[in-house]
Amino acid sequence: DSCSNCMSSPKNCSLSVDLCSVNFSTGSCIFTLETVSSGGQDIETVYATCVENRNTCLAGPISLTVGPDKQVRTNSTCCESKNCNQNISMAVPPKSSAKNGLQCAACDAPSADQCKNNEHIPCMDSEDRCIDFAGTLANNTNTTLVLKGCATQSACKLQVNEHFYYSRQTYTLTKVSCLQATSKGSNAAVHALAFFPTLAGLLLVKQLS
Repeated sequence: DSCSNCMSSPKNCSLSVDLCSVNFSTGSCIFTLETVSSGGQDIETVYATCVENRNTCLAGPISLTVGPDKQVRTNSTCCESKNCNQNISMAVPPKSSAKNGLQCAACDAPSADQCKNNEHIPCMDSEDRCIDFAGTLANNTNTTLVLKGCATQSACKLQVNEHFYYSRQTYTLTKVSCLQATSKGSNAAVHALAFFPTLAGLLLVKQLS
């Protein structure tokens, strides 16, 4: 059996003929749409691929704020039929400017050392978790990523060794932290946010190998 295999713009993926192999008795196809909003621009990316273990295929929306002007919104679906993850029409959660009174530390950098002086940013809408993700590029472990920020609770389902799709790259998670966000002005905020919150861009698939 097969699934569409593409990581590109929605238009390019709609025309893609690349496939990956999957066993539907245990695996599935996944389709994730990601919108990164920053600097007044929205960049859309489709991630379509095969998942070896369907139990690690995380469906549904995730919203993250990882900078004062950077929101990441994703939506994913899983299916088990030939090439079922191609040309799927779906929407990501809407961009929001409604602050909810909570805050998290934020950072988007190659290493934790570059996040030491990270600022705290306000969380939006239903983002009530501070996340801290670290990962390595799936095909180049010398390339690393640290992401911190506000997130919806759905992002907390991610686990170490799962795949994490962000900004047209596939990372393998090496660290996952997900804590309750705190309100501005509380002493607890400083301590609770000292951990690395991060961003889950996206869809994560456990790597079983």
